[in-house]
Amino acid sequence: AERSGYMGKLNMALSLGFTAGSSVGGLVTTRWGNGATVGGSVLCGVIYVAVVFTALPPPAEAPPAAKASRRRRGRSPSPARPTGEGSSSSGAEVLGVLLRSRRVLALLGCKAALSLAFFVLTGTFDLFLAERFGMDPASFGFFISFVGLCFAVVNGAVVPYLITRLSASTIMVGGLLVLAAGRATIGAAQTVPVLMVGDVLVALGGCRHSIPYANPLAS
Repeated sequence: AERSGYMGKLNMALSLGFTAGSSVGGLVTTRWGNGATVGGSVLCGVIYVAVVFTALPPPAEAPPAAKASRRRRGRSPSPARPTGEGSSSSGAEVLGVLLRSRRVLALLGCKAALSLAFFVLTGTFDLFLAERFGMDPASFGFFISFVGLCFAVVNGAVVPYLITRLSASTIMVGGLLVLAAGRATIGAAQTVPVLMVGDVLVALGGCRHSIPYANPLAS
């Protein structure tokens, strides 16, 4: 639950940046063109790198007890690691076992389908909004800001509520069903309010990204 809370806060911060950036990008593109948007993005990236290298504090020192424990482990003999063909073949055997598992193949297939749907949607979403709803770059930016705000609210308020009341598997399965309903609503929307409902459902389905789902599902 603690890890999920931290993931929710991280995703909320990313969503807020997504919200602000979309609005600013739409306004800048409308007024000064695409070149100004690209140049601004590059400038923001340079500032980000500079802040990371100059303003972030160095890693905290380990407590003395932890350092002593590491020194003791360093003096103890460690088992020899397999090298050469044996190590590569063991890795291949593990991979073969995983790929023969129906559960692993089902998870890989599900992930591939989700990735395909995501990139098809994001790659054509601006064209879809322009053709069906007549949105210009500024309107598109503001609408994407609404999407980011939905994700921020979900990660900041809904995720902390769900992880204390439902299992990770329940959140994962329910999130996928809500996500599918949201994307279907977006595709069928003929009015902006219905489109917004679809985006809210997609954001709710996205709460699955903040849960430690790997361990419960794998077990």
